[in-house]
Amino acid sequence: MTLVLCFLHEVLKVQKGSPTYRNLRKKLKTKLWKAYKANTAGEFLKGLRLALIWSKKHLRRKGTLQKIRKLCRRAAQFKIAYQFPQAHRTSNMVDRLMNHQDRLLYTMQYFHGDKKSARLYLRSMANVINNYNNPLFFPCSLSFNTPFSNPHSFNNYLYLSCFHNLQE
Repeated sequence: MTLVLCFLHEVLKVQKGSPTYRNLRKKLKTKLWKAYKANTAGEFLKGLRLALIWSKKHLRRKGTLQKIRKLCRRAAQFKIAYQFPQAHRTSNMVDRLMNHQDRLLYTMQYFHGDKKSARLYLRSMANVINNYNNPLFFPCSLSFNTPFSNPHSFNNYLYLSCFHNLQE
């Protein structure tokens, strides 16, 4: 297994380091994203070098320059992502799932019991997220149009067929 360092978070750190100079910050962000969208590792490294040269000429804040230099020193770690063309180079999707999971855990006031029950809960939550649209996992539709959505028109046939499919 190979871990890919998230480029997005490094760009956000650089952006936080330059709260003033809105136009310069926007240009720098554009240069960094242009490097990120490179097709090869060589193009990526060249784009980072160009962003560093540009920032040395135009940026006066030492903190922002230090963050750019730090980002460029970590270029070898970012370059690993280009060995896996199908891999995502940011952790944005994982972050969204983890934020969702964190909100769920907060609302249930985290774990009560032992580690085994906590692990089972987290695994079941991951199973639901991974298989939400899989008809083999959820035989009946999980839309808002369930037999219980309108109490005045209870559809008994749908209710029974849904549970019949779960038993098979």
